[in-house]
Amino acid sequence: KNELRSLHLPLLGDVYSGDSANEIVMAFIRAQNRALAVCSGLELLKVFIHSFRISEDLSAALSYGKDFFDIQIVLREWDERVVNHPEGEFRCFVYKGQLNSATQYFTSVVFPELVSRKKAIGEQICQYFKKHVRDKLAETHESYVIDFLVLSQAPDDIKVVELNPFYASAGAGCFSWKDDRKQMMEGPFEIRVVEQKPSSAGRDYFDNWIPLRWREFVCGLVEERKNSRRLKLGAAFTAFAVGTVAVAISFLRLRRRR
Repeated sequence: KNELRSLHLPLLGDVYSGDSANEIVMAFIRAQNRALAVCSGLELLKVFIHSFRISEDLSAALSYGKDFFDIQIVLREWDERVVNHPEGEFRCFVYKGQLNSATQYFTSVVFPELVSRKKAIGEQICQYFKKHVRDKLAETHESYVIDFLVLSQAPDDIKVVELNPFYASAGAGCFSWKDDRKQMMEGPFEIRVVEQKPSSAGRDYFDNWIPLRWREFVCGLVEERKNSRRLKLGAAFTAFAVGTVAVAISFLRLRRRR
């Protein structure tokens, strides 16, 4: 919580108004991602120990016996651009070597730039996939779910985030494994992004996308920032009022002398 406090929860307006709720969820995504950065082996162990995902994966791997245990630790150099561009991450579905679907990864928020550039981003992802990914994975992977991070409009300014098996346990984003399976397996290519705020914008929207254990903390932070802004505005108004009165007094004294 201390890390989130010092990272990227900006000064916002009313936490429960539609626009602010969207901004707060965006800020929360950036903050929790940035909190994953580690600078020492001890910090890394703390992340491992407190990660439910790691515990779950290790338990599943151990259930098959030591002969089939194939868990590896992969370390990556921290890239600040990744956490600064959550709007650029897309989950893509490849079936039998064909890229059929792409979806905004963080479906809890509206990113206006995605709405306006959806078609261009889809074309950029398809070109990058054909040029840099498809043939390299063809020998070992036929169908898979792959996450790309689009960092800019430059054709090749894309990173591969991760690779997952093509099956329903992988999140489908704006698609549905139940309703859109044909699209995800047969195409033609389609890209989907969140184009409008959910009907539950406001308090319900905020509660749906901020985990329960974090809501009170985040609401407290926002209220703290709002109070700080009120104090600053109050101080500025007081200074303005005092200055105005001082000018008025000086003006009156000047007139009397004349």
